[in-house]
Amino acid sequence: MAGQTSQLIFASRLTGNARWWSTGIRLAAGLTLISVSLSKFTRHQDLVEAFERYGIPFPEQSVYLAGTVEGVGGVLLILGFVTRIAALVVAGNMAVAVLTGGRIDVDLYHTGLGSLLFAAAVFLVWSGPGRWAVDNAWVDPTAEED
Repeated sequence: MAGQTSQLIFASRLTGNARWWSTGIRLAAGLTLISVSLSKFTRHQDLVEAFERYGIPFPEQSVYLAGTVEGVGGVLLILGFVTRIAALVVAGNMAVAVLTGGRIDVDLYHTGLGSLLFAAAVFLVWSGPGRWAVDNAWVDPTAEED
């Protein structure tokens, strides 16, 4: 049972060269999330005001929470460590971002980038980590097809 659970959580759904798609999307999303998260700490007060405008409760703390989720999620995605779990949390964060900030500030950043990061996260929840991922250390190599 433990082997089946680790396969379900850590294994890539894609096989062969198709696994590079997951790898590329995972790395691009991770790097983007880290760069986006930095603004939550460097432009904190501006974003608190924006979160207030969006009607997000506890805006001061919510900015830090969003920045932490994006930063930690980005690092986990780059490493390919608990990829599906990290991607699920990132997808939730991006859904909130698009449904709050995206409905007030309809622009390329809020609706465009947020939607792309949401789609990337949902894809990674489905596909798994791809290649060059720490998650692959927990997968039975005889269960993978290359």
